[in-house]
Amino acid sequence: MASASEILSDKVKDAGEAATSAMIPVIERHPLQRLESPSRTVSAVIHIDRHLVVPPEIHIEFWTDLMFHLFPALLMFLDLVLLSPPWTIKALPAFGLSSSIAIGYWMWVNYCYSFNGFYPYPIFEILDTPKRAMLFGGSAVTMALMTLVLKWAYGILNGVEVLEVAGKPYMPKDKKKA
Repeated sequence: MASASEILSDKVKDAGEAATSAMIPVIERHPLQRLESPSRTVSAVIHIDRHLVVPPEIHIEFWTDLMFHLFPALLMFLDLVLLSPPWTIKALPAFGLSSSIAIGYWMWVNYCYSFNGFYPYPIFEILDTPKRAMLFGGSAVTMALMTLVLKWAYGILNGVEVLEVAGKPYMPKDKKKA
């Protein structure tokens, strides 16, 4: 019998070949389709093998899945661009924040594993510690990049505003006119 890593490798290879044959050149896509996001990563893993994310004994209906994943993301995006004040976070703090969240989540997952004896997602069982670290690190980088993309989208939709810092007008260096 093939090992779990061999099965996963074969499924990734098959999915990659199918995606390559059906791929539209990036330049022909709508600009929003060119963006990468965590939901696309989860979607890719689900299309490779749904049981890497959801155990086989659990079945989630399509509309329930949308309510868990799509609708909150869509409503949070609308809240961000329509109702929120301008963002002040820069690239380095965004990476620091996302790394802190990823490390905290990893610690929480391991803490829960010490009590339950199993991980919340089957893919964590398959990956060894270095690969799990790469997964969490990649997720942190993706989260930080998406923070910056959302900040950019906010600027496009609402314009870049001059902020007040200590009662004086402040504009980030990259937005000042020469």
